[in-house]
Amino acid sequence: MAGTRWGRLTVTANSRLGNSGHLSWFCRCDCGTEKWIDGGEIRKGATKSCGCLRASPKRVWSDAALARIRREYAGPVAPDRKRLAVELGCPVTSISRVAHQLGLEWPLDKKWPQRQATKDAASLRARQRGHPAAQGCTYTGHTHSAETRAKLRAASDHRCHNPFTPETRTKLALAASQRLRRGGRWYNGRSKVGRRVDLENRFFRSRWEANYARFLNFLLSSGAIKRWAYEPITFWFKNIKRGCRSYTPDFRVDRPDDTSFYVEVKGWMDPKSKTKLARMARYYPHIPITLVGATEYKKLAKTWGTLPNWE
Repeated sequence: MAGTRWGRLTVTANSRLGNSGHLSWFCRCDCGTEKWIDGGEIRKGATKSCGCLRASPKRVWSDAALARIRREYAGPVAPDRKRLAVELGCPVTSISRVAHQLGLEWPLDKKWPQRQATKDAASLRARQRGHPAAQGCTYTGHTHSAETRAKLRAASDHRCHNPFTPETRTKLALAASQRLRRGGRWYNGRSKVGRRVDLENRFFRSRWEANYARFLNFLLSSGAIKRWAYEPITFWFKNIKRGCRSYTPDFRVDRPDDTSFYVEVKGWMDPKSKTKLARMARYYPHIPITLVGATEYKKLAKTWGTLPNWE
């Protein structure tokens, strides 16, 4: 690599292992500076000088160079930017940037004419509406008219108004009650909240709970249990001042010997539910709770999914 030239750098000595573990090369810049530079940065073109290229003033394009770029872009074929960059002694990116500043475009793909037509149509509509930006004007030093300010204020008020006015609350409550009467869905799309006619028109928070109630009805008819109730009691954690302060089990099941246990049907154990069960075990250790999770429910549905009205 010694003796090769990369941008403004000329490699003058062999490599050495730098502090970063990469090979570095001793280079001399056109400005006279000599320094060690990372070899990988040189090879991929990320470093082209000792730093003077970044600090050098911006190039001033001559009229002849600009005319040469215009002629190249006006031809019937795509411009050869690499060859043009070599002739003008500049990077290819500079050719593309100057061409863009001059308004010179070249169709790089088949959809370019369609996009250009859409752009021209939008500019025409803006000019017909009298938009200042379409006329080459800006809003510097200008203000909106009173009519425009009124429209902007009305749009802002509409976006930022309080959605929980008394009228809105009444509409939301009415819509929620109608959904519940129809047995429709609640916020969670997988949990069908509502009343079940076959379960004495009781309200359930999910289809899993409703199916478990049908399973309990089967146990009740077979004499395996004495009775069951849905959310019959709420246990309070009196010493807790923040967070989960109470817990309501889904079902209470009474056995024929008058002993009872509680059942919690939970498809997904979120952190709040975990906290409730942990505090229940701490403050009410004598209350037995059976957790019916996803695994238990799938086994139950596989065995008793043929019960009437099973969802």
